Parts: sequence; C-alpha cells; structure tokens
Amino acid sequence: MRFAAVAALTVALSACKKSEDNDDDTITLALLYLVDQTSGNCVTITKDDTAHSGAAGAGDGKPTYLATGTTTPKAACSGSFNTVFIVSNAEAVANSVKAAYQAAKDKADASGSNCTAVSAGLQTTIDAVTSLKVEQTLAAAAAGGLCSNAGTGWSLNPLALGGRIVSVDPNTQYVGKTVLACSSEQAKEKHIAFLNTLIFSTITGSVATDMATNLAFKQKFAAVTASNYKWTSDAASKGRLINVSELTAAGKSGAALVAFGTAGLIIGNNPANAVGTAARACAKDILSKESEAAQNVAFALHDQTAGFSGAITGGVLDSIITTAQAESVKEVLFSSLTCKYGDFDEEAAGNKTTVGTETNVKNIGTCPTTYPKY
Repeated sequence: MRFAAVAALTVALSACKKSEDNDDDTITLALLYLVDQTSGNCVTITKDDTAHSGAAGAGDGKPTYLATGTTTPKAACSGSFNTVFIVSNAEAVANSVKAAYQAAKDKADASGSNCTAVSAGLQTTIDAVTSLKVEQTLAAAAAGGLCSNAGTGWSLNPLALGGRIVSVDPNTQYVGKTVLACSSEQAKEKHIAFLNTLIFSTITGSVATDMATNLAFKQKFAAVTASNYKWTSDAASKGRLINVSELTAAGKSGAALVAFGTAGLIIGNNPANAVGTAARACAKDILSKESEAAQNVAFALHDQTAGFSGAITGGVLDSIITTAQAESVKEVLFSSLTCKYGDFDEEAAGNKTTVGTETNVKNIGTCPTTYPKY
C-alpha cells in the first residue's frame, strides 16, 4: 500500500498555538475557505496526447483532457493562488524548511517512545538541510528562469492536496501557503507568469454530478468487505467529496500529519517487524492527540494514493484506526473526483475495473460537453 504518502491527505497547516482564537484566524486566512463559496466547483484541466487508457489514438493530434475536481475555493482557480516567494535568500529558505520539520518532530516527540524512529527520521531530515544545497538548486533553476520549491535534501512544502503543495512552517508568513524560492526578482516574475498560464476552470453545477461515474466507482470500492476497510455499506454508498469545513478541521493538524507520514514511510520499509509495529503505535498516538473533528476526517477518508483506508490503515487491521472507529463513519470521504473528454472512450477496457466480485465497473466517465477545450 502507499501509506508512505499519508501526509498528503490534508491541507497542510501547522498547529501554531499562540492561542486557539489566533490559530483559527490563521487557518481561516490561509485557506481562504469562505462560507459563501461552493466547495468542489473549481476543477483543474490538463491536456495530453500521450499513450493512456481510453485514448483512441495517442499521438494523433487529438488531445485527451483530464478534469480533476477537488474541494477548492473559487479564489483558488488561479495558478498563483496562496503562493509566497522567498527571493535571493537561501538561508531563509533553509530556516523555513527546518522549522516545518521541527514542528513535525515536536509532534512525534510528544507521542513517546514508540515514535523514536519517527523522531530520528525527522531530525535526519532537519540536519540534511543547508543553505548550500538551496543555493545549488536555485543556480540550476535559474538556467530555466523559474523558481523552485524543493531540491536535494530540502522541501519547502511537505504536504499537498488538490494540486496544491503547502508549507507547515509555523511562521504565519508561510503556514498553509505554497512557498517558492527564487534566485532573483526576475525569476519570481517569470514564475508568476508561468503559474497563471496553468489551466483552471470554474464550472457551473456540481462536480459530483459531472464526475458521477468516478464517484460511483469509488463508492463501490469503499464497500468491498474483503478489503477490511470496515466502513458500513451505507457509509460507502453515501461517499462524497470532502468538504470545506472538514478540510479546515483537518488543516489544523498539518505538522502532526507530516510526522504521521514519516511513520508511514517507516511502516512501508518495515511492514512486518518490531520497527513497523512501533511506527504504527506512533501514528495511532499522533492521530489521537489531534482534534476530534480532524480524527473523524481521518476515520472517513478513503484515499489509496495517500494511504488512509479505514481500519486497514497501516496495513494491519485495527493498528491505527479501529474497526469501531471506521464503523462509526456516516459518509466515506474522497479527496478528488475525475472525468475525461476529447479523445477518450469510457467503454475502453482500460477504463473498467473489477471491484470485489463485480467485473467491468467503469472507473472514470466522460465530462459534460460544456467543459472547455484549448
């Protein structure tokens, strides 16, 4: 399983606790999740003509478009949304990276001896960050005239969701934002122009309706008894896209989820020994210390790429999320939904999957004809 990527499950906002009220304000401002905005209406559209499932003729000049719908505010339909830049300051970049991983290490340290390996792994990450490494990356990036968010031995944005990678540095200037390092003001301006050429589209209507085939597939997948997710069939049948309030609740646990993801890496490398067992106990304890709302999202979220899978999260039944916790879920949550159009045939064999005992289940459908082509 791909539990190692579990940190990508939630909008990354570190638990910077000057006060609960201040923390809530920071989270709200960083996310820009306003109550008058409809979640899921912003879709990212990408275009390609390479070999892929369902294409009638890859490379024939007839492009296939992939639309991905996520829980994203309308303001985020811009490539430069919620992005900040560090210009000509490798030391500031290194310090921000270290601060983010230190926040995660603090979460691991608070969870006791089972987190020894997790804490050590995070400390190794912190120690590996140097200004020289940042400078080397920026020098290479400068050749292309753009900025960078990561390089050998450093990453400014350790968490991602819905196409956004974000920082967990507790500094309010960076927390919950996509941070980029630039070698110059010219590189910054060029990168902003590049980001704003990315294709984002705000649709009218409902992502769940437009991407109903993919939603139905995910609902069926979540209901497979043999998979040991332990969600009820009713909760699976009511599965839906995660909403704004749920993301905001989980967002306060960003630093914890970096630590949680580090535990996932250790579990992936040690699936059946004492080290892996301790890492599962560590992940369970880290999760237990977060808010009830954040825990409820974790219990309900089904994201195979990221690794949350109900009671089988961590690869061993009940080791991190219990059967009882999974059974308490009323609606299974999904991180994103998709559909395709253009040079695409949803009836192609590559777009059908066996789910449990049911064969030829369509895993993705055709987007409405109103979706843009370019």
